Amino acid sequence: MRLFTLVAFLTLFVFGVNQTVFAQEKGIQIEHHKGKRVKFLKENRRIKVFTEDGNKYKGRYTIVDNETIEINGSLIKIEDIEVIRKKDLIVSIVKGAVFGFGTVLFVGGITSTGGIGAAIVATFGAFLNVLAMTIPEIAIGELDNDRWSYKIIN
Repeated sequence: MRLFTLVAFLTLFVFGVNQTVFAQEKGIQIEHHKGKRVKFLKENRRIKVFTEDGNKYKGRYTIVDNETIEINGSLIKIEDIEVIRKKDLIVSIVKGAVFGFGTVLFVGGITSTGGIGAAIVATFGAFLNVLAMTIPEIAIGELDNDRWSYKIIN
């Protein structure tokens, strides 16, 4: 009986501590309208926000109150947000490196007088540039307010 009581107490204690730790995180909770998926963007994460009036804001965000976030000194109401995109730092770094390498290959292939080999190198460089510009945006995806609802968690 003592073992059962000890296990039950430890289980409740660990569960309670986990709930307390997660409940203190601030961020934006994004829920799919059909209720199938829920995403959570922690405060200070890099995001890009498009508002209903056509403005675009990008950078790390902070929570001001239950209805407002701040990005680079600009206050944005949560109900004015049209689209949120996650902007991961590693994706930006890899994108820049691939684009730079593709540019070097493209310029090297164009300026050399090597015939078909130079054309293949230039084509591969151009392909890398197109890949660097499109794939990260597709992979990250958009969280638009037509399919997702936003809520600030304090």
